[in-house]
Amino acid sequence: MITNPAVATEVGGPSLASDSDGPCAGEHGAASSIRWPRLLAAVALLTATACSSLTDAEREPPARDRYRLLFFHTPPAARLGQLALLEPEDGRVTLLPVSPGAFDNLRSSPDGRKLLFTRTAGAEAPGVYVMNVEGSELRPLPNVGAGYAWSPDGTRIASLIAVNAGTRFVRITDAQGAVQVDFPHVRADHSRPSWSPDAAGLVFAGDVRHDGWLPDLFVAASDGSRIANLSSTPGYEWEPAWSPTGSAIAFFAIRDGVVGLFSMRPDGTAIRLLYPGAENVGLRWAPDGSKLLFTGPGAREFESRLLVLNADGRTRVLASGALEGLSAAWSPDGRWVAFAKRGAEGHNIYLVRPDGSGLREVTPGAVQGRSPVWVAAR
Repeated sequence: MITNPAVATEVGGPSLASDSDGPCAGEHGAASSIRWPRLLAAVALLTATACSSLTDAEREPPARDRYRLLFFHTPPAARLGQLALLEPEDGRVTLLPVSPGAFDNLRSSPDGRKLLFTRTAGAEAPGVYVMNVEGSELRPLPNVGAGYAWSPDGTRIASLIAVNAGTRFVRITDAQGAVQVDFPHVRADHSRPSWSPDAAGLVFAGDVRHDGWLPDLFVAASDGSRIANLSSTPGYEWEPAWSPTGSAIAFFAIRDGVVGLFSMRPDGTAIRLLYPGAENVGLRWAPDGSKLLFTGPGAREFESRLLVLNADGRTRVLASGALEGLSAAWSPDGRWVAFAKRGAEGHNIYLVRPDGSGLREVTPGAVQGRSPVWVAAR
């Protein structure tokens, strides 16, 4: 009802777990600190701070029944659609009071109460917007570019600012879109920046050689005071993702002729191949940092597979078919993954557990949906 206002498979591989002590004291060993390059000595305690400042209550993920799914609803054969809220338990859908359009890159804030999105068509001007998840307080953010990412505390936004067709740089604004820091001296690629868990730093892919082809990974203090090249290799690195524990950065790369998913410490050491293979996208850490979610190529053309890499190095296929490759999203408690898959009549939204069980479609009847994100309940 709409109201208006698979068998999983596993393969073995390198362990995702760190080859050093665990990320926080009392979990797997002594508290591990980030051995940053000298340029970043001022923020060398990022991980230690993030671990020590969390209480047991804060480490406990929120209950699933406190969250809903927000998605882009596209009626059959329609060019434009609407943003909508879905109650996963009963399938109830509510259309939000936002004018119809084409929407992309939906990103909910860490508390699940605000939404960043890109409008590409419709009555309102194209661009990046922010609003409350109920559809109120909608406003454009002209200073925010593509590839945006909320800081873990929800107070800032990192994004990519296009200078021309071939040049981008990283910018940080506050949550209202006021510019705080620009990093124009390092050309960024198209990968989304990723924040450290305490929001003191971020990692991004940058084209330091200005050749437009071989970006390195850079780590920077979020106040703009420090920046360092982590890789400095002739390889190609992209889509970095800082783990929620602060102890690792995962990324896709071509290194020494090998294409795949890699990890390293935030100081650029201990680089390891986690999963070999090309054409992987949509890298997402589980909320507790124990697993990695990504989309890889499928068995047939125009098909893909949704995969999760566990801490023991085993990879499980959660779903396959005509998946929307960048849409998969962990629930805040880490117990579910939401994703969109195309069927005979259009895209629908599914939920599946990280162990491959519980796969089910949650968009009811004729409702079609794409780009699901988890947001807070009322």
